[in-house]
Amino acid sequence: MQTEQLTLPCPVDNSVDNFEERSNYLDTYALLSKDNKNNRLQQKKTAQLVAKYLYHSGHIKEADRLTNCGQNWLPFSCSAGHNIYVQIACGLPYCPVCSRAASYYNQKRKKSVNEVLLGFSQVGHYVLTLPKQISETLPPSDKVNKLYKLAWRILSEFFDAEAGVVILHFCGDKSAGLHLHFDCSFPILYRNGGCDYPLIILELARAEWTQGVREIFKQDLRETVSHYNFVATLGQQFHLIKYITRSTIEGEKFIELTDMQKEYCIRMSKKKNIRYFGKFVGKDRDKFLAEHKCSLVLEKPEKDLIGQRICPICNEKMRASAPVFFDDIPLMNLKRYNAYTLIDKQMAPFFREQEGSRLKRTYSNLSEWAIEELIKEIVKDWEAV
Repeated sequence: MQTEQLTLPCPVDNSVDNFEERSNYLDTYALLSKDNKNNRLQQKKTAQLVAKYLYHSGHIKEADRLTNCGQNWLPFSCSAGHNIYVQIACGLPYCPVCSRAASYYNQKRKKSVNEVLLGFSQVGHYVLTLPKQISETLPPSDKVNKLYKLAWRILSEFFDAEAGVVILHFCGDKSAGLHLHFDCSFPILYRNGGCDYPLIILELARAEWTQGVREIFKQDLRETVSHYNFVATLGQQFHLIKYITRSTIEGEKFIELTDMQKEYCIRMSKKKNIRYFGKFVGKDRDKFLAEHKCSLVLEKPEKDLIGQRICPICNEKMRASAPVFFDDIPLMNLKRYNAYTLIDKQMAPFFREQEGSRLKRTYSNLSEWAIEELIKEIVKDWEAV
């Protein structure tokens, strides 16, 4: 039997429903929702519902963090009087604000995965799901750890992966309720440019996952669901990484869960849910990346002065002051640097010149198509602010 060749412009998984029909390659494609003014009211309502549960269930600290998310800004200044203001966010994955694609925490997760996964010639994406009846048993940490290791063993043994990123998500995109699944991404090497795998390999990998889940949970499972997909262009990799690093449980999904499931997600979301395996960790990491990734993507990024709270004009470490409300910020003297940072107007020309120089130097040898893809991504992130 011939495996299906995917040709859509940006294939990423969005189907983790546990159905009986056999499935090997993905045939559905998710587009990340884009923030706009129309859904801000819904975000506010969702935040109120999540906060109400947190207060009533005794999670006062988390409730206060979510309720005050984005309300306060932390000012930093240098001795010359240059200022930046950084928004104070709660960072909870079930917060409707912090789960946005443009939020600080989603950008932080995306940057971390970009550093290892972005820039290979092909990237495989394999989704391993747990049947809902097992998800509803609320698997403890020790069994979840075994599932991580099982997922990595399947990638290395059946897909010849030398490195991989495995991310746990608590809910599916389509079905309601708790539905644990693992997004597994890995560089495809040594296949002479091919990205698809024989159907027998996919069936054996799924059988291995089913057998492993059966042994871990001591249940007589007949079959589990898994999906394989791949991306082979820089633009597709951007979209894939943005997708897999989305919030592990969004606020809209959180409020639909039972109280026991909510408690489970609160507890498990405090753990490390993005894990790296193989040559993405250890002393051989840099050598592996340098050997197989595009050299231009490997180039070290410019020093993030604002992120390190260093004044780019004075090159001086800035000092923090007491948090302030947004209404107390002198907006006339500031420019927006990103979704969660405001900078002194005097700093803006410095960063425009720096960014233009960086793009010209770093991407001068890339194709016009690749440059266009990068620009589109930058524009999308700014529009999402």
